Amino acid sequence: MLHYIKAAFKKKALDNLQEADCLNKEAFRYHNATSSFAALATQSSNLSKSTPALFDSDHPSMTGKVLDGIKFKELTKTQLQKGRAAFGLSEWAEDS
Repeated sequence: MLHYIKAAFKKKALDNLQEADCLNKEAFRYHNATSSFAALATQSSNLSKSTPALFDSDHPSMTGKVLDGIKFKELTKTQLQKGRAAFGLSEWAEDS
């Protein structure tokens, strides 16, 4: 499933899209302005993995949504180390 989702955003798949396939007609602009599409995709990706988007229940994307599911919270360095040790994982390299 994850492979399919990843492949859906590759150039080959995007180039084969027809306007009728796209519910979001703005996304179809990819064909006319690939550099703008790439910049917007990068911006969206960076915003969606930001600390406020991941852990802040007051974030605008959460407005009006029921919060009875899993609530994520940022872990301390000690909590991360304990969790990694429990699963035999090494520390991750930071993104630059």
